[in-house]
Amino acid sequence: MQYCAVCHTDQRKYGRAEATATLNGAVKTFTPATGNAYKVDGRAIGNLPNLVHKVHASKLLVHKNYDYAGVLLNEPTYPQDIRNCTSCHDGSTTVSRTTKTKDGDNWKKVPTALACGSCHDGINFATGTGVTLRDAAAGLTTSNINNTGIAHPAGPQPDDSNCALCHKSNGTFPLADLDLSHFPVTPPSSQSALHVPAATGGNANTNSAFIASGASVGRLPPGAIVVTYDIKSVSRDANGRPVMVFRMLQKAQGQTNGTAVALNDFATVAPDAVTGKKEIWPNFMGAPSLYWAFAVPQDGIAAPVDINATINIYLRCLWDGTAGTAACGTSTTGALSTAAGTLVAGTGADAGYYVATLTGATIPASAVMLTGGMGYSYNVRTALPLTQTNVPGYATAASTVPVAATDAAAGTSGSDLYPSMPNRTGGLIVIAPNVQKVATGYTGRRAIVEDARCNACHQELGTFTEDAFHAGQRNDGTTCSWCHTPNRTNSGWSVDSTHFIHAIHASAKRQVPFTYQATTANPAGFAEVTYPGILNDCLTCHLPGTFDFSATASANAAGQGADQLDKRQYRTVGTGTYAAGPALSPFVQPPYASALGTAYGSGFSFNQFTGATTAAAATTLVMSPTVAVCSSCHNTADSISHFKLNGAAYYQPRSTAITGTNETCLICHGTGRIADIAVMHSKNR
Repeated sequence: MQYCAVCHTDQRKYGRAEATATLNGAVKTFTPATGNAYKVDGRAIGNLPNLVHKVHASKLLVHKNYDYAGVLLNEPTYPQDIRNCTSCHDGSTTVSRTTKTKDGDNWKKVPTALACGSCHDGINFATGTGVTLRDAAAGLTTSNINNTGIAHPAGPQPDDSNCALCHKSNGTFPLADLDLSHFPVTPPSSQSALHVPAATGGNANTNSAFIASGASVGRLPPGAIVVTYDIKSVSRDANGRPVMVFRMLQKAQGQTNGTAVALNDFATVAPDAVTGKKEIWPNFMGAPSLYWAFAVPQDGIAAPVDINATINIYLRCLWDGTAGTAACGTSTTGALSTAAGTLVAGTGADAGYYVATLTGATIPASAVMLTGGMGYSYNVRTALPLTQTNVPGYATAASTVPVAATDAAAGTSGSDLYPSMPNRTGGLIVIAPNVQKVATGYTGRRAIVEDARCNACHQELGTFTEDAFHAGQRNDGTTCSWCHTPNRTNSGWSVDSTHFIHAIHASAKRQVPFTYQATTANPAGFAEVTYPGILNDCLTCHLPGTFDFSATASANAAGQGADQLDKRQYRTVGTGTYAAGPALSPFVQPPYASALGTAYGSGFSFNQFTGATTAAAATTLVMSPTVAVCSSCHNTADSISHFKLNGAAYYQPRSTAITGTNETCLICHGTGRIADIAVMHSKNR
């Protein structure tokens, strides 16, 4: 970065005219036909602070169609909250840094129009006019603060001499405090099912609360509490029932260690003053969930190496005694969706913990890789995440969506925990990291990625400046495979973790766009995601030896071990019947496979109550496991032909795929072979 600053200085504006643009109020859309946008409001776009911030702010910027020397500044996507200023600017002493970075805290101590205006590009600080980021996001084209006709509350500022008078970082003026105002807090989704009825697009699986993603770097709003989970043990009892011994801890800001906090006693606790319901903790609403993930025999594989079965329970259901009843959840057919269970205080060696047992669920003796996890709740109707309700500035509010309307739209009845009192919106979710523990007597799934590598880009997986996936609650990259299993498919795409995660990151490489979750309003879906690293540097995400099958566990999984048996399941890509739409994979419609309207049949399923499985229909479409990974990036017609010529299944009926010729990828692409995966994906190529 010190070298970048040699060229990217304020001198980049000299000899350049002010960029030409069309105006919509104060919003400028630059006109490339008249020249690139080199100079805006008298500032050099190529000056390093201006350029770097704009590249990262991208779609959040007020002005549109920035084109600096062919770099389209509004197009990149940023993998975390833009307000994580310390991801780049850090004046602290950290584990990886023995001394403080010189001037590393200038972002909050030395405000300037150049630095601030690089993101807040809609404001002309010399005149005080323009439009704020907040107003532009709301669709406004000009700002009019306090009826003054300006966008900057302090009015015109001819230079930077007065900036620090208001913009301090000492809590004096919270709205102007550069540190407080840049805390990474994602707002509630206006499309959550507590804001919009499901019948008109309300999403139950998003966030209806504010999400604070700065806990790991100590940047949380004042009063926010850090919650952590502690799993002591996971087991399958003599009757095959899932058991977990756990506790929950709270840590106030400034504390080093968390303190275990007991759950309220449901029988005696009074309804919470904020929510009107009994809650597991004072000043909180919602709860985490408990998960048991494992694999059971499938498609002739006695001990699969990828998760294909889970059992889970919302902790609140165990706490209030509704587990296994309609009050804890029903399916669209009215069948119970959760098993009965008990929650008791631990005794003896388990004193200080709670023991959860799902008495109505069964883990079969054939299960392998049994692992328990805690966290994961994100359904705003039936499994509201653990949410703090007393943080100043993040108040809760009554949902405007009646529960009856939500249930009717979802085709269910009695699935909300409190039919007469829907969950509330707002409040603050401080992301609690998911935790997991391998069950006693079991070996966990082979390690392929690690969470720290995910968060090197994402900081807190799942949260961004304006939106989030899974409400920030599925935040451990190593457990994505628990739900995104080989059998998971959507709109004719594989949503298995080994395929869809690669496909999202590889959008620039793919020739057939990955449109999973595309909508009419956003037909690109995940295809608009950009990747900021070297795509073929697999070690960015993967542990050594896992992506090229040279690690012992990975080699054994792929049939390169002593038994020569490939124990990976085929990846499902087609079940049921599809209708045309922007999200639909082109590989399930002409000219690729079958016509629309084809009934592909039902997929593999596991019954949590009995432990029984139902095999997938022979007519379901599948991909073979290695090709499921390779095709997420390499999906040209030539690549697909290459896969098929070498024995792979690609959108092929299960009946012929699992009994036909096996893929022979590793003959050429194995370790030390002519097209070694590690060599071909070397970042130095």
